[in-house]
Amino acid sequence: MNTRFSTALFSNALLRHPERYPAQLESRYPRILDRIAQLWGTNQLEDYLQEVLLDRRDGRQGFAPEVMSDLMYLQGLHFECQAQPEDSTDAWGVEDTPRGLKAQPTPDSRMLLDRAVRAGNEKDVLCLLERGADVRHATTSGWSPLVLACLLGHRNVASVLIAAGADVNAQDERGYAPLHWASLKDYHEVVQLLLKRGAFVNIRSTLGLTPLLQAAARGAVRSMAVLLRFRADVNQADNEGWTPLHKAIANDQVKAAELLLDNGANWEAHHVSGVTPLALARSKPRFIRLLDKVAA
Repeated sequence: MNTRFSTALFSNALLRHPERYPAQLESRYPRILDRIAQLWGTNQLEDYLQEVLLDRRDGRQGFAPEVMSDLMYLQGLHFECQAQPEDSTDAWGVEDTPRGLKAQPTPDSRMLLDRAVRAGNEKDVLCLLERGADVRHATTSGWSPLVLACLLGHRNVASVLIAAGADVNAQDERGYAPLHWASLKDYHEVVQLLLKRGAFVNIRSTLGLTPLLQAAARGAVRSMAVLLRFRADVNQADNEGWTPLHKAIANDQVKAAELLLDNGANWEAHHVSGVTPLALARSKPRFIRLLDKVAA
């Protein structure tokens, strides 16, 4: 499929829901939107969106919630366009949600649950679950409904999903659980909900990342405080030996480093390369005051 044809299909797809145009994505990341348009209607788009949404590169601060919402909306819209002919009637565009739900065939329940969760629409999520939507099945975005709710900070929706049987410790192919995502995005109320409902505070990804380590890397001090209150291991390292304190200092997160030190973080923990948090801090002017405090 050539690029011009893909772009035309993308423009037509956006006309399905003109009120939901991804304005935040266009404003902040126009190149990403252009690439999505170029790949629209191809199998490569799903791989590209997954890569962008996961954004695994070190040091990246990630997308703002409104940008993340736009990306996930486009992922769901692509699935919708692949599943329905271009000239089909969209119940969501012409009817209110309850009537729209009745008009949808059962195979579309994942798409509808995906959309309701992304929108943070607790009422629609309840309605879909009552109609038999699978709370444990991956949505059209490729994650479980609970992961989506945690990724976007929708606490009430997360609570509904957990009450309906969502597994708070379910891990994806990379070992990430809902608690990883809520901690990474600093949705501390969601973090607390998950922990109260049985989430493992020190759950590790395939790379050995814990929720505390992810939160420390982002400077998510509110979530860190909750995790530590639930006895997160302050010195638990990943597979390469990076501890939360290593990551906080490497990413210039002074408040996060201070919180970790107040809770017993080890200055002398060794990465496989031999580098310690103390050595990292000495190379960064922002940590002079903290070093002086410790020395005193």
